[in-house]
Amino acid sequence: MNPWIAHLENQDLKWIVDQGQGIYLDPGIEIHFPHPTLILDGELECRGHVRGGGALLGLSEWYLEIDQGSFWHVNTPVWGLELPLTAKHKAAWSVALAVAMSAEIRLAQPDAQGLADVEAARLKFRYVVSQLETTL
Repeated sequence: MNPWIAHLENQDLKWIVDQGQGIYLDPGIEIHFPHPTLILDGELECRGHVRGGGALLGLSEWYLEIDQGSFWHVNTPVWGLELPLTAKHKAAWSVALAVAMSAEIRLAQPDAQGLADVEAARLKFRYVVSQLETTL
């Protein structure tokens, strides 16, 4: 799990729930993420790196304004939330975005064993998922 979410305030988490655009991806497809997308459930793989629930994909592409990033192979059905971030979020969420980009780089290393278990990130991720479940 990428620990970026632990650095967001509760009002930011509420915004993610209220404004995030739900996505569903079928297994077997290849996709790139031009916008930050919080993976809620499922599994994707890119260049041997597997990501699942709690991953934030497409952050570098959005932040650095890259036209097309890496393609991800969808291994199992994936549910996610595409976050409609604006330029305002680059400043307002600067600490969380810096943590996310740093974690993304560490997770991409060949010898990466994953990040240290960050309980705050897990709790906040569970909160987002539980809020989505109550709104469906």
